[in-house]
Amino acid sequence: MTAPLFVPRAVPGDLAPFVQALWYLHAPPQRRFEKILPSPRAHLIVNLSDPYRQLARGAMATGVKLAGPFFAGVQTQYLVNENPIELRMLVAQFTADGVGIFARAQPGDLVDAVLPAEPLVPGVDALAARGRRSDDVEGLLDDLVGLLRAARHRPDPDAAVTRVRVGLESDRPASIGGLAAAEGLTPRALSARFSRACGVTPKRFADVARVDALLTSLASRDPLPGWGELVAEYGYYDQPHITRAFTRFAGSPPARFLHDLREFGLEYATFVPLDHPAHG
Repeated sequence: MTAPLFVPRAVPGDLAPFVQALWYLHAPPQRRFEKILPSPRAHLIVNLSDPYRQLARGAMATGVKLAGPFFAGVQTQYLVNENPIELRMLVAQFTADGVGIFARAQPGDLVDAVLPAEPLVPGVDALAARGRRSDDVEGLLDDLVGLLRAARHRPDPDAAVTRVRVGLESDRPASIGGLAAAEGLTPRALSARFSRACGVTPKRFADVARVDALLTSLASRDPLPGWGELVAEYGYYDQPHITRAFTRFAGSPPARFLHDLREFGLEYATFVPLDHPAHG
């Protein structure tokens, strides 16, 4: 059995803030299947292990084989994957408005998509081939940084969009109208600029960011709070509202989710292990 190894790399200043995190992971999966919950960020996964299989996006079956490096854009629906026997990967995490800086695609074409990475980040297949032959983790992380520097092909995105994106991630619930006014924009003009840079409207992004913030905050809370405590903190009207919003994004009610967290641990707040792909 592989001893889990997680090696983070500080993001160099020339890649920040649009690259948010870099890491190497080598570990056995908790379960054969996993549910990946919606995310307001995008990820380049340099898979160094056997293929994954994407089984579903939300309620829709997909059955897509992910054999090499792949790129996952902003996800507004949950995904269900079948894991390889062991997980070994290099990962770069991007902001929604950073996707178009590094990936050769329009951000809107990457939303709710998981695609082969080589056409989007040329050279990533060669990095994966080296990684499968090498145990030099720090060297592979160096290579990942070099790949991202070479991939950067656009200037920084619209600064107003970046400020609004940060506001939507940090203020729950944020006033989109207020953020637009602060930038001297109408909500309609902001929506057009935001959608062009991030691939989703500010409203859709805010909905995903709010649920993601709720989920990731649970990883630092022990004991777990009741859902009623989270209503005011995250700007929901009442407990039925938070229950409906969570179930829509996660595909299972809060009680099921909390049961899984208690079984597997708080670190699995956004990657939920499953014994069966239809487990909800």
